[in-house]
Amino acid sequence: MEETRLHYRARMQRILKDLIEQTPVFTLFDPGVAMEAILCFGVNDWDVPALMKGKVERKGFEWTYSGRTLLFFIFYGKECTQIDLDVGYGPPEILDQLFIMAKDPPFNMPGNFRKKPSKLYTIDRRILLESPFTEKASDEELQTELSKRWDAFMQNIFPKLDAAIKAQQWIL
Repeated sequence: MEETRLHYRARMQRILKDLIEQTPVFTLFDPGVAMEAILCFGVNDWDVPALMKGKVERKGFEWTYSGRTLLFFIFYGKECTQIDLDVGYGPPEILDQLFIMAKDPPFNMPGNFRKKPSKLYTIDRRILLESPFTEKASDEELQTELSKRWDAFMQNIFPKLDAAIKAQQWIL
């Protein structure tokens, strides 16, 4: 059973990696830095000084070698494949501002946080695909469905997140 899940995970990773690499606004990172995620990527336009102070090493682990405070992670779980926009390390004032920003639309912050979590946290989570579909689909069907879902994310979700972040005067 676990071997089958690893096979599905590898299929998802291969297809999504290609989709991310074909999207010039993103920089894909080595999956080794993605912790439990299958992929990790950043937004090139968000490479501004206020959001590039996230480089920190703790017990041999670096949040990101790039220094980015905001990163997207794609997780493949038993129930679904999801895209998370996570806040990592950085100066407390930056992390506080990001938390305040993420309480309002278009962000879809999971959980009911009244105060900022003390560690890494997700400020936006979107379900990309339900896992039962993944496990039943042929490679062609999976490619088609993931491409369709990725296009929907890029047309309907990402532009709103991008605009909301760029609208923050303190970031610029």
